[in-house]
Amino acid sequence: MTKSYDVVVVGAGWFGLAAAKAIRQISPHANLAILESAESCGGTWSKNRLYPGLKSNNMKGTYEFPDFPMVEKKYGVKPNSHIPGTVLHRYLTDFAKHYDFHDRIQFNTSVNLVERNGDAGWRISVTSPEGTESITTERLVLATGLTSTPNMPQYKNADKFGAPLFHAKDFCKEAPNLNVKKAIVVGGAKSAFDVAYALVQDGATVDLVVRPTGNGPVWIAPPFVTPLKKRLDQLLNIRWMTWFSPCPWGQEDGFPAVRNFLHGTSVGRFLVSNFWKALSNDVTGAIGYDSHPELAKLKPWHSAFWIGSGLSILNYDSPLFDLVKQGKIRVHIDDIESLEPNRAVLASGNVIDTDAIICSTGWKKESTIKFAEDELGLPYSTEKRRSLAQAADEKVLSLYPGLKKQPELNVKPKEANPLRYYRFMIPSGMVKTRDLAFAGMISTVSTATCATIQGHWIAAFLAGKIDRIPTSDKEITDEIMLHTQWGKWRYPCGYGADLPDLVFEGLPYCNMLMKDMGLETHRKGSRFQELTSPYLPADFKGLVEEWKEKHEATEEINGVEVEQLAGALKKALSRLQTRFTIIEHAVQQRRMDRSFDITTETGAASIHGGIIPLEPLNPKAKIRTANQASTNNDSDTQLNPPVPEEENASSAQDSNGLGISRTRGVIVIVTLAGISFLNTMGSGILIAALPKIADDVGLSENLILWPAAVYALAAGCLLLIFGAIADVVGAKLMWVTGSFLFVAFTLAVGLAQTGIQVILFRTLLGASISMCLPTAVSLIANTFPKGPWRNVAFAINGMGSPLGYALGLVLGGIFTDTIGWRWAYYMSAIINFCLSTGAIWSLPSVYTPSERKWTTRLMHEIDWVGATTMSVALGMLLYVLAMISSSYKRLDDPQNIALLTVAIILLAAFPFWMDYQVKRGKPALIPNSLWKNRSFTSVCIAVFLCWASLNGIEYFTTLYFQKVEGLSALESSLRFLPHVIMGVAVNIITGFLIAKVKVRTLAVVSALVTMVAAPLMATVDVGENYWLAPFWAMFLSPVNPDVLFTVSNLVISDAYPPEMQSLAGGVFNEVAQFGNSVGLAITAAIAASVTEHSNITERQEALMKGYRAAFWTIFASCSTVTIVVWLGLKKGGIVGRKQD
Repeated sequence: MTKSYDVVVVGAGWFGLAAAKAIRQISPHANLAILESAESCGGTWSKNRLYPGLKSNNMKGTYEFPDFPMVEKKYGVKPNSHIPGTVLHRYLTDFAKHYDFHDRIQFNTSVNLVERNGDAGWRISVTSPEGTESITTERLVLATGLTSTPNMPQYKNADKFGAPLFHAKDFCKEAPNLNVKKAIVVGGAKSAFDVAYALVQDGATVDLVVRPTGNGPVWIAPPFVTPLKKRLDQLLNIRWMTWFSPCPWGQEDGFPAVRNFLHGTSVGRFLVSNFWKALSNDVTGAIGYDSHPELAKLKPWHSAFWIGSGLSILNYDSPLFDLVKQGKIRVHIDDIESLEPNRAVLASGNVIDTDAIICSTGWKKESTIKFAEDELGLPYSTEKRRSLAQAADEKVLSLYPGLKKQPELNVKPKEANPLRYYRFMIPSGMVKTRDLAFAGMISTVSTATCATIQGHWIAAFLAGKIDRIPTSDKEITDEIMLHTQWGKWRYPCGYGADLPDLVFEGLPYCNMLMKDMGLETHRKGSRFQELTSPYLPADFKGLVEEWKEKHEATEEINGVEVEQLAGALKKALSRLQTRFTIIEHAVQQRRMDRSFDITTETGAASIHGGIIPLEPLNPKAKIRTANQASTNNDSDTQLNPPVPEEENASSAQDSNGLGISRTRGVIVIVTLAGISFLNTMGSGILIAALPKIADDVGLSENLILWPAAVYALAAGCLLLIFGAIADVVGAKLMWVTGSFLFVAFTLAVGLAQTGIQVILFRTLLGASISMCLPTAVSLIANTFPKGPWRNVAFAINGMGSPLGYALGLVLGGIFTDTIGWRWAYYMSAIINFCLSTGAIWSLPSVYTPSERKWTTRLMHEIDWVGATTMSVALGMLLYVLAMISSSYKRLDDPQNIALLTVAIILLAAFPFWMDYQVKRGKPALIPNSLWKNRSFTSVCIAVFLCWASLNGIEYFTTLYFQKVEGLSALESSLRFLPHVIMGVAVNIITGFLIAKVKVRTLAVVSALVTMVAAPLMATVDVGENYWLAPFWAMFLSPVNPDVLFTVSNLVISDAYPPEMQSLAGGVFNEVAQFGNSVGLAITAAIAASVTEHSNITERQEALMKGYRAAFWTIFASCSTVTIVVWLGLKKGGIVGRKQD
């Protein structure tokens, strides 16, 4: 009698069980049967395939179903532990029982043949304990996986061997009957290591034979990798880690721009290449292959980039590789030529005596299940399939040029003929019939997650409820070919040419399937967690319930709530009409302004100064032109367009006086201050880690200061140019571009392998940050009106720079003495990327209206001669100062004298060019009139001296701790903590005081406080208690710089109109950057000269005498700051009050 079912699932491993569970939930009334050839659940973990000591590669947390956690109390597996095979078998059995389908599993039932049953689905021929029978089903799921059919080699004279010879699949069955002292294990995969380890634990010695014509020994890593000791099975599922692997469905994770940069640009591919080199070196270094000649034979032959799911994890109770060093496992890179009685003859001629041969030689991709006809392939001729494959190859390589550089293989790869299924599950002919699916035909380390989501997708597909499927055969074919041919190029040393090999691609693959089902793919609580927290099975808990809720809601909308949908659409159109009305009023007003102002002297200023946000921060805000803003008491000139009723209620955006939500305001502040912070943190890290960096990348002594010098050089040369460009193209565009470039080059510094690369990437970093620094002033001023929010924004932005440098010194020491300096830059790049991504949404888009195109404006509205003159002059001057910093005697070099002379001439000529441009009515880079503002000029002088002092005291205090007191980088860094804490406190306090206290008072008092720091260090006794002098010097030194930074930015935003704020900000940052370089050069030259002429033989005492001279010089600079702000800010008043 033929049995009939609605759905049959073949296979009761991970994928079969997941599919059965989802089918039961989505189609609860379907008549379901599960066929399993083994005697129990589990697939690889079924009872008949277990042997003593077998454990999972994955650890607890990554190898369990989302809705069925592996509770420690029940299963006895602790966190961060590998799972015993016996436990996994019990767990998978319990899973089937929990979801009430265990009794539907027909064990010891093998499928022989599958054929069409007319239009009613499928007819299946099976062999069970009752004999051969026939089963029919409307829908069929084949979940037999990739480890069902062993790939058993055929050896010459195998019939004469006379000892056990079998595949590793049968090791559990054969192990009880084995009585071996010597055994041969064939293969270099993880299963070969497992069998060898188990045999040695039973007292045998093992000869491990790895054929030379394959891809070599498996890539095997400790469970905890990287200097941070993170779990490898979790790292593979961190969002940002997956970006470093190119794949056609990668954009499904929602970050296509990042992937396009990494794999579509030469800079990105350089970063990707070095990332994989660093990862490979970290893993091989952790194993220590080169520590023993026998162990060196197991060193992987290819980069980790090319090996796919051949990447494995050490999960043994005792060190596996110690057995190799002890001679209990001997390694042969050879092949078995023939067999003799209890002997194996190798191709090299060596003979090995053995009691057994176990072949861990992989699996065949062919299924044991046969179809009656060619149901599964693409319905095209061989020639057509070859043409499709060629077209797909060309597209893969055009998308990912980095894949062209294939590794050199020991054997020519066979022509790719992978399993060509849609989404790696559905044969092309069944995409429309929706009655057949393959589950688990992928190789992945994310088994539990992929099984869950594949099972859900298949259940929805069979129920006819997957809507995002191509409608044409051509689209289906093209996608299948692209996805399957990709594997041939991506994992030539893995399974790529035969089947989907997903390691870093598993998470975006799951995202693709989830999008097909309309499910949320970003399931973390924040953007930071989304990028940096690993995706575990627990993150996908309740998927079926979530899908059912959304699906039912969709049906309800389609059937019942059309009227409500129309109402919502009507409201949206009303809001849109209101926005157009606002814009229309603004345009009309500007036309009126233009008609009145066209012959007046103030007209040009009012038109040029009009700024219209592209993204209105508050849809109810009143629109005013620049001249209206200056006469804000005239209510008749303010336009008040109608507001829809639903927007009449007061909101958080109105009540806080910002025009934006508090959340967005906070994000803007954190974003801008964060980049300022990371800018100087990188420099601080460099100072603390420079000796170690020089050793690691081979940076010669004469170039050791160049990584720091070129950064300042590039930034100093370009600040004014980018400030001027930003006033034309927009501050946001310039800032975001610079911040993303800063991410790329920060990561590049961490990945750099040579000294030249470090210098190059530090130069590009300086160029990148010069796009961000001058635009920050304009962005803050255009986001926040006068008042507390603007004060706090400038205060925190000011805090970022000195705090970043000081914390960089601390972190640089910590990382250098612990996990390595590179990780400081990796961490910085990750944080920077998160901030930059958030900035795309949070920062305001500010547009200065003009009838000219922006390209025309760049040509005619920027003083390119002035910009070039100033940049070249500053570049030359900064270069000379950098040379003097390394040795004051370099000032006598002819080239430095020539450069200094030319720089002085250019700087002297610059004001005359500015006057010439102004008289002609042409753009002037820094009009001389800019300096007529007494407050601005005073703060620029003060900032120049203040930054020179701050940089000097930080630099020489670091040298004092390390070179005089002999402290390590970590110990000296910890002594900078008071510096960091005080910097944070001062900026927060300044943000609140600025609206209540005159700027002159704040600047003078803070300058007097900071003056104390340098004399404390100048008079300190070597070896003196840290808390007596160095502590107070560290504690007081950041007070004036942090106060002055906030005051200066508020003075700029008050003194100049919006269209000049980026330029003024550029000048301000240029002055600060120049102060850094001048201060370091002068103090370094003084210290070196005093040390050299001290006639003190004791090295530490001689150095200390020079340092004391430097500290007294810094004291003189701080004293001058006090005088400048006292005289220059007489009319400063209070700049932080709220504007009504």
